[in-house]
Amino acid sequence: MSVPAEYTDCKRRIVAFRDKLLSELVGGRVKAGLDAGHAGMRKFSSVVDALSVTPYLFGEVSRRAYALKLSGRDVGTGKIAQASVEYVLGEVEYPLQPPFNIPRRRLPQVDVFTYDVVKDLDLLDKTNTNSLKSFVLLQASSGTFEETPEAENTVYDYYELVPNVRTRAKYHIINQQIGYGNYKQLHGEHVYMKRNLTKKGTMERNDYFCEVWLDSMIYSDIDVIRPVAFAFHVYLPPSPAPSAVLNCCGQRLAPYSNGLFMEAPIGRTIRQYADGETAQLPEISGFGMVGDLGNLIESAVVWSALFTLRVRKSPITGGTTDPPEGDYEKIALEIVTLKAFPASGYKFKQWERDGVKYSEASEISFSMDRDYMFMALFEPL
Repeated sequence: MSVPAEYTDCKRRIVAFRDKLLSELVGGRVKAGLDAGHAGMRKFSSVVDALSVTPYLFGEVSRRAYALKLSGRDVGTGKIAQASVEYVLGEVEYPLQPPFNIPRRRLPQVDVFTYDVVKDLDLLDKTNTNSLKSFVLLQASSGTFEETPEAENTVYDYYELVPNVRTRAKYHIINQQIGYGNYKQLHGEHVYMKRNLTKKGTMERNDYFCEVWLDSMIYSDIDVIRPVAFAFHVYLPPSPAPSAVLNCCGQRLAPYSNGLFMEAPIGRTIRQYADGETAQLPEISGFGMVGDLGNLIESAVVWSALFTLRVRKSPITGGTTDPPEGDYEKIALEIVTLKAFPASGYKFKQWERDGVKYSEASEISFSMDRDYMFMALFEPL
């Protein structure tokens, strides 16, 4: 695995700081007429040792999320990889660079740098990405959908949108809102999140999805304009699909909203003084729609979720399925086909998905966008 740029930069900064600290310690003690020999400097080894640093190699979005504790929840900094530095008893001559205004001395150094990759696959797959489920929620009036909500009260049901794929991409921005005409492209990584829900009392299903852009960059036609910690490309299906509100990190979007939403500057305040002088105050920021995403410029998948498909039948003697009963691991957005074959003396009744009636057709196809359990129901002739 290649060493990331963040690690290299971290190492360079720590080395520079260590060298500066020890050089100034030597110079300061000499000027003060104190012993700056190796033995005399041993007492400062604890100072050097204290330079041990563990910077988490995540983007700005994680640091902001951790600091803000979005929606009252602690996102955490994650532990995908970490760089560390240790104090050892090696020696090097200080000061390092001429001019040498004082005699050079061999002193302790900090030179053991490590880069550790966490091997826990569950942590590697779900850290940061999985936490998004807590901050992108679909809010609907109680009883709107057949599926059991992840959370509910007497008025609302809340459904998680499930992370499917993480992609590094570049898109054109179109239909720019007033004030954002120079927003031409969006570059960065985004997580495609989706939830397929069934309208209460029917087999009508609709996809609700959102692409969450993390640490993205807005470009004009010629240059970068600004970084964006969070951006949301939202699609809520139009009427007659059931009305629902998408909650993006505490910002609730209107039903049937579509577009690119982010926290963005909405202008500057101009203050005029009595003597005629004017001053610009800092940009005012707000959360809202800035436009929409147009043509894809380039794209590369960097991570895909794995989901479990459970195939079951009832009664056991009622028939068979293809694939047979069992648990299967599927990659996100994979198209799966299920077939049911009734045994002699039985007929096929319906497929159920997670306990909700799905289809009366014996052969069905669907996209794996979360863990599912499909039950083939048979009944006697």
